[in-house]
Amino acid sequence: MEKQCPRCQKIKSIDKFGINAASPDGYSCWCKKCKCDSQKNYRHRMVAKAFAANELSARQKYRRSNRHKAHANLLVHRALESGKINKPDYCAKCFKKGVVEAHHTDYSKPLDVVWLCVCCHKRAHRILEAQRA
Repeated sequence: MEKQCPRCQKIKSIDKFGINAASPDGYSCWCKKCKCDSQKNYRHRMVAKAFAANELSARQKYRRSNRHKAHANLLVHRALESGKINKPDYCAKCFKKGVVEAHHTDYSKPLDVVWLCVCCHKRAHRILEAQRA
């Protein structure tokens, strides 16, 4: 016995369809391959959606609890775009060329930043955390 899958439009033998007691012929309407592909696609979309929602909420929580920091970062970004400040291509501490990040020593002076590489920036924050503790 054969049946046509409405998703892939192929006519396949009945053993290529899953069992579904609720259906009139006792078999699933989609073939096993189409059903599997659909479920993989759904899982992938849902995991991506959940990840994006969690990431967004974490970002929102951080920005709400650190509004002064978020505002200072925004002002630096706008100043870079407008050309008021220039971003060097080397770290101010170790002088390594590459990607540099703006480090605020005082968030009340948002455009007073030190340009540090990722390693030096993390080290600077670890030192600040140790001093606060």
